[in-house]
Amino acid sequence: MPEEDAEKDSFTALGEALEQDHRRLDDLWEMATREWREDPERSRAHFRTFSRGLRTHIQAEEDVLFPFFEEHGGEGAPQLTDLLREEHGRIREALSALLREVEEGAPDLEAENTALQDALWAHNAREESQLYPWFDAHATRGAAKEVSQEILFRLAGTRGAVDQSREG
Repeated sequence: MPEEDAEKDSFTALGEALEQDHRRLDDLWEMATREWREDPERSRAHFRTFSRGLRTHIQAEEDVLFPFFEEHGGEGAPQLTDLLREEHGRIREALSALLREVEEGAPDLEAENTALQDALWAHNAREESQLYPWFDAHATRGAAKEVSQEILFRLAGTRGAVDQSREG
């Protein structure tokens, strides 16, 4: 059993990894927002990196995690993923509005940041309290391992860019 537990731990920490990705993206967003008035060009690069990371995160959930949860999560799973997809749509809309303002060099991003914050933070809380714990508690070898690996692979493609933008 210990070998099985070790294998399970190596890939069922997906919920924790996704929560960490939420924090990483929050940090980048905060940095971009904070720098907006002092260094718009640097801030613009951070906003673009944040956008790529957030869009990748959302797409990985929709392509990989949600279908797995719908298949294995029981009766209520489709209702939760329908709600999360709707929220993803609102997040994408708010993110697009924010990026339009960033690209146009708007002097104030408060309204767009607030709209994105309102959409994103409640959504993240829902994922972190319902979806991620379910996966970490119920995922076992096989398909779940593939789900974890695929999502982590996709996220890894944006982590380097986010880390580089912090150094810049």
